[in-house]
Amino acid sequence: MKNTPGPWHIEMDHPNGDDTEYPMTVRSQEIPKSNQMADYRGSIVCSFKEAHGFREHALEEAEANARLIAAAPDLLEACQIASNLLWSTGMNGVARLVDAAIKKATAK
Repeated sequence: MKNTPGPWHIEMDHPNGDDTEYPMTVRSQEIPKSNQMADYRGSIVCSFKEAHGFREHALEEAEANARLIAAAPDLLEACQIASNLLWSTGMNGVARLVDAAIKKATAK
C-alpha cells in the first residue's frame, strides 16, 4: 500500500467553499493524474466534518487531529531514520517501539 505523498498541509475550509460543513481539510501538495478527491490544490487526504455542537471542545480537538494527520508523512520519515540509528547504537528496546509505530503506519 502506498500513501499519498507528503508534505501534507491543513486548509481551514473545504474546496467547495462550504466552510461550515467541512471546516478543515488535510491535503497533499501533489496533484495526481486520476483522483476524484483532488483539484488544482492537490489531493484531499481527509476532511473534517462540522465539529460544533457535539461537545464543548470538539473544534479544538478536530484541529489537533488535523495537525497530527498533516504531520504523518514527516513523522513516519523521522521514525524510519530513528529506527536505523537506534538499532545501530544498540538501543533495541526503543527501536522496537519505533518499529511498532512504523508497522502500524505502513502495515509492514
